[in-house]
Amino acid sequence: MKHPSKTAVQLGIYGYGPFGHLPEQDLASVLGVVRATGYDGAEIMTNVLPQGAERIRRVFSDEGLTVAGLHVFSEDLEGPGRTESLLDVMDAIGCIRLLVSSTVDREAATYLGLAQLLNETGAAGSERGTEVYYHPHDAEYHELSGAVGRRGVDVLAGETEPSLVKFNIDTYWAYRGGADPARTVREFAERCDYYHIKDGVADQNCPLEQGEVRIGDCLDAVREYAPRTDWVVYEDAHPKLPAEQLCAIARDCFVRHGFGC
Repeated sequence: MKHPSKTAVQLGIYGYGPFGHLPEQDLASVLGVVRATGYDGAEIMTNVLPQGAERIRRVFSDEGLTVAGLHVFSEDLEGPGRTESLLDVMDAIGCIRLLVSSTVDREAATYLGLAQLLNETGAAGSERGTEVYYHPHDAEYHELSGAVGRRGVDVLAGETEPSLVKFNIDTYWAYRGGADPARTVREFAERCDYYHIKDGVADQNCPLEQGEVRIGDCLDAVREYAPRTDWVVYEDAHPKLPAEQLCAIARDCFVRHGFGC
C-alpha cells in the first residue's frame, strides 16, 4: 500500500552527511543528485544559509524540489531576536518546518529549560505558519539522574504543548539510546509526521537495511500508526559509499515499503 508522505534527503552539516561538505560548495549539483534519484525534497541545516535565502530558494525551485525542513541547534534560538531572524529566513526560503536538536545531560532541569524554549519557539512559529519539531538524539532516551524509568524524551513530551511542538523521530538515535526504534515510532506517532530514517551498527551509520535498526519494521510502523506523516527523510552521517549510490539504496528501500512510489 502506498503511503502519501514525500521523501527527502538530509544534507548534513560539518561534513557529516552523504554529500560531505558539497552542500556548502555546490548546492545545485547536490540537489541535482537528489532530484535524479527520485526524491521530493531535501532537508537543510544552517551551513547552507550563508548562500542567501534567495539563491537557496531558486536552486530548489530550479530542480523542482521542496525544502522539507531547516534543522538547527537549540543555541541558534537563544538570545534576543534570534528565533524571529530564523523564521524570517524560513519565510524567504519557503520552508515551513523548523527542526531543533540540542546537547543535553541527564538532569531533569535541563529538559525543563529546553521544553520552555521549545514552547516559546513553537508559539512564535505558529503565528507565522511554521511547525516546530524536536529531534532527539541518543541521550534523550537515557534514564534521568535520580528518576527511575523516566527519560529526557518523556519530560519533553510531557512539558511541551502538543499544539506547538512536534517530534522528529530518528530511527538510528532511538536505537543508539537503547530504545526499540519501531516501538518509538508507534509511541510518538500522534506527535510526529516527519521522520529521519537512518540505519547503523553501534556508533556508525550504514546504508539502509544493512544495519541493526530494522528499518523495514520502522517504515511499517510509520505506515500503520502515522498515516498523516508528511515526510520520511533519509540520513547518513558516516557515508561509506558515494552519495549517488546511498541515495539510490535509500530511495529503493522507501519505494519497496510504500513511500514515494
